Amino acid sequence: MTPMHVLVVNGFARDDESADLVEHVQKFLTDRGHEVRRSDLALEGFDSFMSADERAAYHSDRPLITPETVAAAEAVRWAAGLVVCYPIVHGTAPPRVKSWQERVFVLGVGFEFLPSGRITGALDLDRACVVGVEPVGAGRGLARRQRSDRRNDFGPSLARSFYLSSNRRCRSRYVGIDPDRVARVERVVGRW
Repeated sequence: MTPMHVLVVNGFARDDESADLVEHVQKFLTDRGHEVRRSDLALEGFDSFMSADERAAYHSDRPLITPETVAAAEAVRWAAGLVVCYPIVHGTAPPRVKSWQERVFVLGVGFEFLPSGRITGALDLDRACVVGVEPVGAGRGLARRQRSDRRNDFGPSLARSFYLSSNRRCRSRYVGIDPDRVARVERVVGRW
């Protein structure tokens, strides 16, 4: 197992008790010899919505115009591994995590145009893991229908976008967990 650069993205609110998971994942990866950087979206003040100026720049050759998106793009480019952790809210990711994905994985970061006009991934990620965490107390007692909602979460789409934004050898995985099921995440990132 070769050590790699890993970016761990914390999509939890500042006061969310499940955010301990991010600390645990960061320590687990560091203990395995990886160089880990952490991005705390709430603490960094990462905005939940695209501004009008960003929307206008989105379709240009220079879509990264805010300091937080420029910094986030540099961190993503640095990484060979990516772990994004967030709470599942109403069956999906919170707005800040969706905004991070939409505002950072833009032209020149998440994709490029080939001379033929085809789109190709712009990153060199080898591994990506998206971790959606069920609300505390919602775990084992969920009805079957509610448990199946976990599979319909934003997470599988986000994991797929990381794969498509990278090279074809990238291994991308979504893991939906209860807050006390951190061992599932360890099994996935433990293979890195």
